[in-house]
Amino acid sequence: MCPNDRYAHDLAGLSDFRRAFTVLDFDCDGKIGKEDLHAFFQQFSADPRATEDVDSMIVVADRDKDGFVEYEEFEKVLSFPAPESPENEVFREVFRLMDGDGDGKLGFSDLKGYMGSLGFSLSDEDLEMMLRVGGGDLNEGVGYEGLVKILAVDLAR
Repeated sequence: MCPNDRYAHDLAGLSDFRRAFTVLDFDCDGKIGKEDLHAFFQQFSADPRATEDVDSMIVVADRDKDGFVEYEEFEKVLSFPAPESPENEVFREVFRLMDGDGDGKLGFSDLKGYMGSLGFSLSDEDLEMMLRVGGGDLNEGVGYEGLVKILAVDLAR
């Protein structure tokens, strides 16, 4: 959380996204970097996987690949259009193809099988990281919205 007086002002007038961004921008430099996220997560957990999770979060949101997430990038990642939007139908079809067992979730085996069929040889760790980027895990997998996050597709264009 931004520790100086910038954070002390009333955040009530800011959007939810802006408030969340301000909390994550630990050093108050107007962008979220790995150090900001590490500082934030250290308040809540000493989980050694946090480093991998932080790296994944930055990769997903950092569209200009400068190593930081500016507010506009942060907002885009969190502002996916409604899942029922017509422009999402192509991605929904991809999701259905990838969902080998038809359970409405992309699990580890679904992802591994589909990526293998495309000729991608990914490690189990890479596949697990992809699931985490999508907001899931090895047990639960991810839904359609998780696939969109994994692919980091900007459907708002």
